[in-house]
Amino acid sequence: MRKNLFLAFLILLGCCGYAQTGISTPDFNASDTYLKNFMTKWSVTGASMTISKDGKLKYLRSFGFSNVEDNILTQPHTLFRIASISKSITSIGIMKLMQEGKLSLSDKVFGPGGILENFPDIKDANITDERIYDITVQHLLEHTAGWDNAVNCFPSPTTPYPYTFYGCNPKDASLHVAELYGASAPPPASLLIRFMVENGVNFTPGTRHVYSNQGYSTLGRVIEAVTNMKYEDYIKSAILHPLGIFDTHVGKALPEDFHERESLYYAVGNVKSIYGTGEDVPWQYGGQNIPEMDALGGWTTTARDLNRLLVAIDGYDTKPDILTAETLALMTTPSTAYQYYAKGWAVRTDGRYWHNGQLPGTYSIWVRSIQGYTYTIILNKDRNDAYSNQFRNEFDNLAGQCIQSVTNWPEWDLMDVPTVNADALVANANTTSIDLDWTNGNGQKRIVIAREKSSKKAFPLDGVNYDASSVFGNGNDLGNGNFIVYNGTGNSVSVTGLIENTEYVFRVVEFNQSTNTGDNALYQLGNNAEIEVVASALSMEDNALAQFTIHPNPTKSLLYINAPKIGNNTTYAIYTLEGRILESGPLSEENTEINVDKLSAGIYFIKVAEGNTKSKTRKFIVE
Repeated sequence: MRKNLFLAFLILLGCCGYAQTGISTPDFNASDTYLKNFMTKWSVTGASMTISKDGKLKYLRSFGFSNVEDNILTQPHTLFRIASISKSITSIGIMKLMQEGKLSLSDKVFGPGGILENFPDIKDANITDERIYDITVQHLLEHTAGWDNAVNCFPSPTTPYPYTFYGCNPKDASLHVAELYGASAPPPASLLIRFMVENGVNFTPGTRHVYSNQGYSTLGRVIEAVTNMKYEDYIKSAILHPLGIFDTHVGKALPEDFHERESLYYAVGNVKSIYGTGEDVPWQYGGQNIPEMDALGGWTTTARDLNRLLVAIDGYDTKPDILTAETLALMTTPSTAYQYYAKGWAVRTDGRYWHNGQLPGTYSIWVRSIQGYTYTIILNKDRNDAYSNQFRNEFDNLAGQCIQSVTNWPEWDLMDVPTVNADALVANANTTSIDLDWTNGNGQKRIVIAREKSSKKAFPLDGVNYDASSVFGNGNDLGNGNFIVYNGTGNSVSVTGLIENTEYVFRVVEFNQSTNTGDNALYQLGNNAEIEVVASALSMEDNALAQFTIHPNPTKSLLYINAPKIGNNTTYAIYTLEGRILESGPLSEENTEINVDKLSAGIYFIKVAEGNTKSKTRKFIVE
């Protein structure tokens, strides 16, 4: 380690009962204290917070633990559930489709000619309240579709639960919906929507504002119907990934399925498992079907990713926005039924717009403030008792106190993380060494992390520089035997010092380090190129297979495979970077011609295999 090793030591040491992680300067001491005092007062387990000014991320700090049981500190790279902030993300998706002319806010949603007319489950709804046919996309965005969650719609008891659910929020009583329709548990979001549609509305659409979870779940299905894509896939491909946001995913219900680096959640109370097992489980772990809550409350992310998205729709001219000024104005224009809520955002006349989120075990906020500020705060513990309102009020005011406490803002932009990852990672193994090569992303540099597959993952920390050695075990250890085997600007490394017949995992991580980052290394940890390889020597027969070549490379139309001494069971297969097979066939001659002129320009893999156990892979480019 170099100059920032001492910083890493201080991070682990912690202060005042709460360990602090992330890059800081004395200018933020008061901000750190405000957040720690809040956590102490309300017994918050872990938190991450960001503050951007004029489009640049100035403050990115985390506190406490993401996993108390295993003493894992909350880091800026920790993922959290963000609950109803997901509604704002859904709104951004809808507004982008509107901006592209793919839907209109006045489009009807249900019934003949409606967007969801032929959507699974919803198409089978027995609609008896004809006001359902009047619901538009705008009504759903503004929570004016006609549903009132406070009006009871469940029987008492709400079978198969031994107790009664009051109000009408089917995401909480999903077993009842599954039982009603004879579906397996947990039911899909579309069946919960059918339940709501068949129950009718409680007031004429457009006349009142009543917060509705199922309204936003319906908008998720609208996105699917319009794009012919899964909701999550559309949001990622059309909005998140083009911005370099790779650590944002729809969450999972159970800890064993959580995303990499995701926090645990600390809440009170049990409920029957959504999987219909009959067992009582914590609300935060199997009490709610997080994947099916996607568009209304299902996203997980890091505080930095969340701030990056917010800066991309903040209306300031410091960084490009993904929505036009006209679309942003429409998105943040209040409903005629309620002056303090627009389309997926709480709003005020001074230009602020924001959203809070709460689920058992998480509380969150993101705010587009005035005077060029945006900020996000995410906690892994909520409050739902007699003191809840006081907790929320102090939480909502926390970032404002921090901003007012800073008199000197650093010049750095901690958002300056690479936005294109390395890819096309290929490995060729020998007895005690493995050769790696890859295609670089847009980072100024990159590191390669190597570990035995049996070891737990560990991750680099922003602001820390690492020394590498291509001899496994000699470079810096991130923890758990995760060694840095490369650090530089190139695209290949030969890793030695490996154990024969042992499986290793290699990961390429892009990073930036410049004046703009404050000379801090900032690592892109989402969606990294990763490969598993066994250190094993090839037999003489395998060595012949390993000598296969391809030419020309790059190519425009024809690709020639030269595979000397091929056997009777030799085949080839062409793959995309994502691992999808595009073409395959036998190799009956040493020189085989393949026409690739129908492939789009890009990078592909070709694998030549002898039976099911022997294979070698090459990378090629189509121009």
